[in-house]
Amino acid sequence: MFTKIDMTSDTPIYQQLMENIIRGIAKQELTPGTQLPSVRTLADELEVNMHTVAKAYTLLKDKGFLSVHRNKGAVVNPQSKFAADSVYLDDLRKQLLVYATEAACRGVKAGEWISVCNDAYEELSRSSDFM
Repeated sequence: MFTKIDMTSDTPIYQQLMENIIRGIAKQELTPGTQLPSVRTLADELEVNMHTVAKAYTLLKDKGFLSVHRNKGAVVNPQSKFAADSVYLDDLRKQLLVYATEAACRGVKAGEWISVCNDAYEELSRSSDFM
C-alpha cells in the first residue's frame, strides 16, 4: 500500500504518505487496530527521512486516523467510522471551494463538477467494500 510514493511529484512525500494511509483505511485495507510499521522501518522501506514519516503519522494522529502508543507504535484508530462533525464539514467546504473556483475559471460547469466529484467517490467505492 505504501508503494504509491512518487519522488518526482510536487506533492510533499509526507502528504502522499498520509493520502495513501487514509485511502487504505477507506478501502478497509487498513482496519481498526492495524499496527503500522515503525517510523524507522517505513522510512527505510521508502528510502525517505524518518522525520517525513513521523510528520505524516503525527498529522494523521491529529486528524483522528491513528492512535500512537509507546509500546505498539502507530495503530489505525479503533473507531470504525470517523465523525464528520460541523468543523470537518466546514473545512471540507473550504477545500472544495478552492477546487471549484479553479474549475470555474477553467470553464467547468456545475454539472461537470458534480460528475467529477461523483466519479471520484465512485472510484473509491468500486475498488473496495467501502460504504
